[in-house]
Amino acid sequence: YPSLITKLLKKFNINAMAHITGGGLTENIPRSIPKNLAVNIDTKGWELPDFFRWIKKNGNLTDMDMYRIFNCGIGMVLITDQKFSDDINKEIKKCGYKSFNIGRVTNKEKDSVIYS
Repeated sequence: YPSLITKLLKKFNINAMAHITGGGLTENIPRSIPKNLAVNIDTKGWELPDFFRWIKKNGNLTDMDMYRIFNCGIGMVLITDQKFSDDINKEIKKCGYKSFNIGRVTNKEKDSVIYS
């Protein structure tokens, strides 16, 4: 998807990006934003793929372990102004990828938050 990212960067104002690898959602996203901000992740913004449900069940892992260790089906996060999110989602889906709104950036009162 490198060509898709290049296309999105040319067309939209992307404030930050996070490739969700080791460190999962709870560690990778906060690294991509200024220290005075936090991220509220809405876990109902996407469906956890069957593979990750299997890992959680068979590995006896908590939800927080899953979000801290794995990407849970979210491979890349783009942080942008809300006014661009629908158009960005449409562009991503046009290229054959899934796209979800999974949260929002807030002023930091505490560390990143996962909520349902």
